[in-house]
Amino acid sequence: MDLGAVLFVRLGRPAELPNGDTLAARMVRVLADDGSPPLAPLPADERNQVLLSLAHTMTRTRYHRLRFERIVRLLACRRERVRAVLGMDLLGNMIMFEAVACLSAARSAVDQIAYVAARRAGATPREADDDWAASKLARLDLSKQQNSDFNVGEVVQLQDHRAWFDELNTYRNVLVHRGPRESYGSYFKDGEDVPEASEPDMNVMLVPDPESLDRSSAHRPDKWTYTMQLRIEQLVDRLENGLREFVDNVASRVWGGKLPAPGTSPPDEEPDFVVKLPSPVVIPLAPSTGLLPMFTSASLAKRFVESCGITGLVLREMKAFRKPFLGERVFRTGPPTVTAATTARQFSTLLVAVDPPSTTEHGPTTLTVQFNQHLNLQGLYFPADASHRRLYIWSAG
Repeated sequence: MDLGAVLFVRLGRPAELPNGDTLAARMVRVLADDGSPPLAPLPADERNQVLLSLAHTMTRTRYHRLRFERIVRLLACRRERVRAVLGMDLLGNMIMFEAVACLSAARSAVDQIAYVAARRAGATPREADDDWAASKLARLDLSKQQNSDFNVGEVVQLQDHRAWFDELNTYRNVLVHRGPRESYGSYFKDGEDVPEASEPDMNVMLVPDPESLDRSSAHRPDKWTYTMQLRIEQLVDRLENGLREFVDNVASRVWGGKLPAPGTSPPDEEPDFVVKLPSPVVIPLAPSTGLLPMFTSASLAKRFVESCGITGLVLREMKAFRKPFLGERVFRTGPPTVTAATTARQFSTLLVAVDPPSTTEHGPTTLTVQFNQHLNLQGLYFPADASHRRLYIWSAG
């Protein structure tokens, strides 16, 4: 999606909403936009949307893992504050909310990769949905002739990660389709030497043994066993890390992607809001000079366009805001463009007229703004006391 001219803003991210973005997800986004020879069988629009959805799912997986870890720390702190060996933390079940969401998202990512594998192999979208289920692909004998159509890089990678996938599939299916066990216990540290730490009704960190989750036995929570004393934080860590390794291998070794370099800005300085800047319509006045009409009301703007007989434009309101690192209010505009009725040219000088003469009795307030070396209008700066003003421009989009 091409937003045109944009302004990056940092509003600040609440601590309870962690940033789940990763370099692997960014690599998939680059592949979504730019493609690669191995992805050529997919139409560009399909490739873009499917891979952007995969990157979104990866980010969602990481987000829920970080939320999960935050809740683990919270429960540990609450247990420490009450200084009790025995207790029922009524927030304890929240830990399973995020664990289930994390594993569910990770499993969805595998399905999305299986779909890309099918489309690269020439399957139709319907065939990809019906015949390329990840749980089937993980168990296929690729050495058999009848399975040769499935012998593609993504399936080979999935089978190389078979142990990880089986564990993910088992726990995700149980926790999503059967539901987790209700627990009224509290947090216990790994290896804590008290009898209650080994009891699933008291320790919210325990997960059932995989053998007791055998699908053929149709076991429900009342039949689960906890002999192995497996812990939920270790399971989430293992399975989320496994997803990132699997996607890294597929995206780089099969699809030809490359991990992007990490940004140079510290995480607490990265923008978290992107403002789309309008592309104002410029009226050429001379070979190197143009006029950008701006209006103090929508009615004046509409009267001006009607008098000029121009159609097909969008009226945009330019709102003032204070840039913290400048300490002044600024109306931002994007790179200037001209309508189809004018001659496209590059301007070295732009006259900005507030309420052009054809719409006001008092004449225009004209500012001269110089372009930078890239000929992009950087902004219109007004005193702080002008923050109440509203300005309108006509935009090509």
